[in-house]
Amino acid sequence: KHGKLSSRIIDSSRICPGLTTYHARFGGLLNAYARLGYEAPDKRVYSSLRQRGCTLRDSFLTMLFEIFPKEFQQVRKNRRFRPMLRYRRTGLLISVTFARRCARCSEPSWIIETPRAQRTRTTILVLLDIHGNGIEAVWVFPKLPLAYRHMRVREGDDFLASGLRVNNLSDLLENIK
Repeated sequence: KHGKLSSRIIDSSRICPGLTTYHARFGGLLNAYARLGYEAPDKRVYSSLRQRGCTLRDSFLTMLFEIFPKEFQQVRKNRRFRPMLRYRRTGLLISVTFARRCARCSEPSWIIETPRAQRTRTTILVLLDIHGNGIEAVWVFPKLPLAYRHMRVREGDDFLASGLRVNNLSDLLENIK
C-alpha cells in the first residue's frame, strides 16, 4: 500500500504486531526485514553505523574493566536504557556518552546526544574520530547541560573547558574523583 515498510507504518497498522514484538522475536525490525528478503540500503547504513558505535562502546567499557577490575561495574535499569557505570566504593552512577564527529564541518566539532535522565550524572564523554572507528579524546564532566538534547561542541569551547581531559585512561578514576 505504501511502497515501503517502516516502523511508523507497522506500528500504526491494526493487523500487524507492535514493534516490541518484532524486537522480542527477531532482535529488531531490521533483522525481520532481512529474514523476509527486504533490502533497504539506507537502513543498512544506519544499522552498520549504530552497530559500529555499540561495538566501540563495548570495547571501551571492556578496556575500563581491564584497567579498573574492581572499581567499576556496569548497571542497566532495563534493556530500554543505556548502560551506566557504578563506582563500587561510593555507588556513584556515571553516564558514558559517545559523541560523533561532524564530517561536514570545516573545523573539528562533535554532536553530543544524551538522554535527559543521564545529563545530571557525572559523565565520561568520549569524542570519536572522523570515521567513528576510534576514540579521539576522553573527558570527564560533573554533569551535562540540561537544556540541550543535541549539543554541538568544538575544540576550545567553554563547555569543554568546564570538564577534565583524560590524557591516559589509567588516570580516569582520579579525574572522576
